Amino acid sequence: QFDLLNVKYSIFIDYEQQKTGLNTRNSYLPRAWLLGNWRLLDDDDAILATLNDPGFDYRAEAILENDPGIEADPAFSPETSEAEIVKYTPSEIVVRTDCNSSSLLMLGEWHFPAWKAYIDGQPAAVLRADYALRAVALKPGVHQVRFAYDSDSFNTGLMISLASIACLLLAGVISVKLGKF
Repeated sequence: QFDLLNVKYSIFIDYEQQKTGLNTRNSYLPRAWLLGNWRLLDDDDAILATLNDPGFDYRAEAILENDPGIEADPAFSPETSEAEIVKYTPSEIVVRTDCNSSSLLMLGEWHFPAWKAYIDGQPAAVLRADYALRAVALKPGVHQVRFAYDSDSFNTGLMISLASIACLLLAGVISVKLGKF
């Protein structure tokens, strides 16, 4: 499961030589990749059972909870498809994709409802894939996919905090002017 979250390094401990360090894991997936095959499961227990099945190939297939709105294309080829991250910040991820058939853009990032997606500037559904990851459905062609963090509760908290700071500053200025400070 570390491969799905693109974990590149693992910690090693050598007790005999009393050394620790990092090993590079060669099997990790990239942070963004395209898949041409998926199946729908709407039960968390069934999703986890499928992901833990030794016969399940998460490099070739995704598990989705909701219909992506496109049909899987048997002609999908990972060799002729590309997903490249062109911008990565804590609140925005931009991926350039090029695919010859319908596909899923998979992101090795946690799914969270506050993340919004835009394909070529148009809003798109963010799908929960493989129980915990983000994905969007793509039609064939070259696309720019933008993921943006936009939390209503965060924005509300920010406004309350800024208003509180403004009130405290105003109270301080009034106290100084009235000589009660």
